[in-house]
Amino acid sequence: MKKLLALSAFVNVALAVGLWLSWRVLLTERAREADGGNLTVDRPVRILPVHTMKTRQRSPSPAKARILETADRLFYLDGIRAVGIDRIIAEAGVAKMTLYSYFPSKDDLITAVLRYREERVLEFFRSSMERHGRRTRDKLRAFFAALEEWFEAPGFRGCAFQNAAVELADPAHSGTLFVRDHKKRFARILRDIVEEALGAKAAKSTPAILLLVEGAIVTAVIHGSSEAAGIARDAALKLVEERA
Repeated sequence: MKKLLALSAFVNVALAVGLWLSWRVLLTERAREADGGNLTVDRPVRILPVHTMKTRQRSPSPAKARILETADRLFYLDGIRAVGIDRIIAEAGVAKMTLYSYFPSKDDLITAVLRYREERVLEFFRSSMERHGRRTRDKLRAFFAALEEWFEAPGFRGCAFQNAAVELADPAHSGTLFVRDHKKRFARILRDIVEEALGAKAAKSTPAILLLVEGAIVTAVIHGSSEAAGIARDAALKLVEERA
């Protein structure tokens, strides 16, 4: 009798799981149909080829890519808390069902947007440093030249990761945890830049250089000027020269 009850329970669970999976597939398919099949998307962003970002992710579907791009733009422009899901849906031109099929909650969307932003930030620094490096031949100077270029970009509103951490104000939020990990990854990238440019001894100054960079970002936002990049650069060069 016990075996029959156990078998019956197992069958019921299996049926429930099967129905749930079928519903999820149907929901996703209907959402994609509602979104239309003739959508376009910008060229996928490449990821900075460093040891911290080895895995290249698949390009998202057109609808998902548009949601991420729209949410990223609006969150950066007006703030995470000020932008609602309905506005993202309207500006991305997707059905509500489509958005929720990819991102079950706003918290899920926030974390995905931060991941999307990280790819864009790393790609910007890679390409900008490559251009500036042709003139300076010094990767650390090229990094600060890229930083200055970023400060001077139209629509610059500081670091999206700093902004997110402040707005979320929750150390346990998945977005805050992602921000923390992003800063660790960025620190490793900067350490590699310093070490390649000036050696392992100079690379020990990386934590102090990071503080200069973070402070320069905030100062650039407050004063609306890129001058902080040059000040941070001069201070960083002095630090590494003392270490070298």
